[in-house]
Amino acid sequence: MITKIEVRPYRQNSNIWEADVKMLVQGQEVRRRWKSPMTSRTATERWAKEKALAYLVHVTGSGKMEEETAKEPVPTFAEYAERWMREYVIANQLKPTTRKTYEDILRAHLLPILGHLRLDAIDTAEVQRLKAERQHLGPVTVNKILARLSTMLRIAIEWHKPERPLIEKLPKIQRLKEPKVEKPHYTAEEQAKMLAAAEECEDPRAYVAFLLGDDAGLRHGEIIALRSWNVRFDDGPTGAILVTHTACNGILTTPKSNQVRRIPMSPRLRAALLKYLPTLQSEWVVPNIYGEMCKCYHVISRLLRELQDEIGAKHGVHILRHTFATDALQHGATVREVQAMLGHALLATTEKYIHTAESQLDRAMLTVSERRTGAGDREDARATRRPSGGARRGSGGARTRAETRRPRNGRRAGDDVAPRPNRRNSQPEGGK
Repeated sequence: MITKIEVRPYRQNSNIWEADVKMLVQGQEVRRRWKSPMTSRTATERWAKEKALAYLVHVTGSGKMEEETAKEPVPTFAEYAERWMREYVIANQLKPTTRKTYEDILRAHLLPILGHLRLDAIDTAEVQRLKAERQHLGPVTVNKILARLSTMLRIAIEWHKPERPLIEKLPKIQRLKEPKVEKPHYTAEEQAKMLAAAEECEDPRAYVAFLLGDDAGLRHGEIIALRSWNVRFDDGPTGAILVTHTACNGILTTPKSNQVRRIPMSPRLRAALLKYLPTLQSEWVVPNIYGEMCKCYHVISRLLRELQDEIGAKHGVHILRHTFATDALQHGATVREVQAMLGHALLATTEKYIHTAESQLDRAMLTVSERRTGAGDREDARATRRPSGGARRGSGGARTRAETRRPRNGRRAGDDVAPRPNRRNSQPEGGK
């Protein structure tokens, strides 16, 4: 039997692994050291175990390997998906929204295409077939499907055991290039129309839900989970909203990234809540018609869709959050401040909301043109006030460098100089 397997770098080459195996053969301890052909510690340990079992078979003459258990067949992707949802998603207590996302992607995309395959048969070719089957979807959606598949296969590698095999190597999953597009958001004109339509709406919940998204940047689930005690009128100059929960399918949970955050209220949101909350007969700020927490997203979506259809605006609740972030960044708030109000874990997520409006580009181009024109006029004015060197001298050109250089004898090039007398010829007569 195998008593111990120790894996360490090879003495003569640290890039190679060595297995030191101790076995018990007929009551005596036998030690063998083998240089491994594998590239990782885990693979070397599995290889050493198989080699040791083979060695024991050879030494003892037995017809079966000791400690060898019957291997289970590799499960199909559908069978593994059930285990993965149970032992990973539920066991790790992932958020209901995350769980729902995994369930939707498995049901609509992964299981119809890959569900019948054995897990170790999912290679790069099958991944490419998945992308070909979903070519009608946008690159962002396809990349989300590939990301979920990659997560599932990486966990399968961690769970792999010789007696319960899954996969040993992750296939190459190349994602699509995503176009860099701006987050959808409302313009100032669309915001004004939406606000006017919300004020005139008979249901006061529509106006409050609009302001919670447009003035506070709350997510859809955070609006549903907001209760009256989360609104604090005495917190700060205009009051604040404390976001402590979000909701998904009637289940309350912590907000995204597990961050409880405080959002200062705008004056118009404060005024609207001061007028609205006293008339409310429920603990939920935006309840359903029975005064209970909304069990799904359709309640608030329908409230806002009527307003959006009335002015011909884009549908959705999350677009109000995009608009809040865009306006905050364009009106002086820093990226860090907007990140804190939105509750983003990564700054890069907030930077995606930095949009450049067409009017800003127009103003920037006018500024550049005015500065260029002004610089050209100043150059012309300086050239007019300062005549050229040739004009000051009355000639047609500027002096050359040779003309302006003063030689060692103090005279400039081109000056009229009397010829120097020849001493040899200037001796007086009779000098001899």
